[in-house]
Amino acid sequence: SLRVRFEVKDMVSGRYHSWWGFADGQIADLGLKGLYRGLKLTLVKDVAGYAGFFGLFEWIKNETIDIYRDLVQPVD
Repeated sequence: SLRVRFEVKDMVSGRYHSWWGFADGQIADLGLKGLYRGLKLTLVKDVAGYAGFFGLFEWIKNETIDIYRDLVQPVD
């Protein structure tokens, strides 16, 4: 949430001198609870994305493992 609110113009204008200065200013304005605004939506988005990615990866792996075993024969 901090990264979304951080703007280059604030840094250039001298309002904030560093990322930590920006974070301190936001904590002073919004409090600690304000830093986590939007966290639930981000978690829902990331969980759905990772579930789809790893689900597809596992499905492809399971579908192609027999083809791989046929191509690679153990050396006796």
